[in-house]
Amino acid sequence: MIPPGDLAEIVNQVRYSHHRSRGGNSVVYRVDWQGREVAVKDYSARIDAATRLNREWNGLQVLHSKGLRIAPEPLGADFEAGIGVFEWVSGVNPAMGPAAVSAMCGILSQLHQVATAGVDVGQPEGQKAADSICEIGDMRVQVLTA
Repeated sequence: MIPPGDLAEIVNQVRYSHHRSRGGNSVVYRVDWQGREVAVKDYSARIDAATRLNREWNGLQVLHSKGLRIAPEPLGADFEAGIGVFEWVSGVNPAMGPAAVSAMCGILSQLHQVATAGVDVGQPEGQKAADSICEIGDMRVQVLTA
């Protein structure tokens, strides 16, 4: 876990980062912290910033507590500001083919094992993603409001 003073320093570095990308629900910056690249996700422009960051943070903590390294490690967060710091994972968009499909199936299998291992949905780590799709109606809402 990143100490609060270091967290403030990392967030301050975002101003000078040339590595920025905008996603559908956040802005992601790549910055260096103590010789390590980290991702800073800024949800602050959203009304539901705290909800999104909390759900992402808790989900990633569950994966890492189970020993799964299929997603970035959560390192620190300012929940009031809506900013999280995560392990930076470099990569490329894979070409769709048998190897990519096999890798995706492997990840889905690992996620299924975690989901069926008895995670308590009453606890923060058992909450659904902010944009979870459980029924066809949920998909319609996301498609029509996107």
